[in-house]
Amino acid sequence: MASGQKLSLIFLLIIFPIRFPNVLKLHRFSSIGVLMGKELDIDSEMKFHIKELYEERELLDAYSLTKKKKLPALVLAFIFSPLGYAYTKKFDYVILSLLTFNYFLLGFIIGPVHIFYLYSQAEEKTKDL
Repeated sequence: MASGQKLSLIFLLIIFPIRFPNVLKLHRFSSIGVLMGKELDIDSEMKFHIKELYEERELLDAYSLTKKKKLPALVLAFIFSPLGYAYTKKFDYVILSLLTFNYFLLGFIIGPVHIFYLYSQAEEKTKDL
C-alpha cells in the first residue's frame, strides 16, 4: 500500500469520524473494502443520504459554534492555538496544530485568524435560522 493511500486511510478512520460521526459506519466499511481490494457499490440514494447527513451535521456544528463567545476563543488561540480550537470543539484542528508544532510556531497568528474565519463562516451559514 502506497504512503498516500495509508494517509487517506488514516484520515478516513481517525480524523473524518471525529468531525462526522453520523457517517462513521459507511466509511469504516468502505475503508475495509478498499483494504480487501473490493469496491463497494454505493447507489445514488445512499449518496444523497450521505450528503444530507453531511449538510445537517455542518449546520449543527455551525449553530453550536455561533452560541459560543468569540473573544475567549480568540484570546485562547493567541496564547496557544490548540486551546482556542478545543474551546470551539474543533478537535481535528487541535490534532493538526499539535502535529505541526503549533503551525511551525506561527500559531499565535494563524490560530486567531482561522478561528475568526470559522466564526464568520458559521454566522453566515446560520443567518437564516
